[in-house]
Amino acid sequence: KLQRPTELDAADEKTERAIQRMRESMDVIRNSVRMMDKRNIMTLQELEKLLTLCCRQTEQDSDVCIQTDFSGLEDALEAPMSSDRIGFLYGMVQECVTNGMKHGGAERIRLTVSVKDGMLSTEVWNNGKVPDNAPTEGFGLTKLRNYAEKAGGSFRIVTAYGFAIRMTLPMENL
Repeated sequence: KLQRPTELDAADEKTERAIQRMRESMDVIRNSVRMMDKRNIMTLQELEKLLTLCCRQTEQDSDVCIQTDFSGLEDALEAPMSSDRIGFLYGMVQECVTNGMKHGGAERIRLTVSVKDGMLSTEVWNNGKVPDNAPTEGFGLTKLRNYAEKAGGSFRIVTAYGFAIRMTLPMENL
């Protein structure tokens, strides 16, 4: 006897398609980064373009609305950044968006990237369900925290008014 898919099944399928598309996009971006600049250096403007592409593709494959705010980069768009760091930041956004949709059931996500006082700040906020207790860091979030701290930056989980990951990284040695 065949069962009709439920709304939950359809939502799970859509989320899985979005996750797969983000993984494929990441592979394309990694390969593009390697091919585009043999010096292994890119700019914050290129990071902005890649993150915007990631967010728009995710919106196409899911019911989530992603707002992006790069206004804090206006004075630093030409600042150099290693392609490895750009790949890491892309993966950070990918991880946070995926977690918000999968674990929190988020319908709205906001990505904010800015530069102030020599620090690159990235925040991914969502309106999904906030854990009742302190959130447990799985492999992905632990990797993000370790990377930020090793680079001389910071990593915070904020659960006021939704759920957010805030990361700062020093602009020097990017």
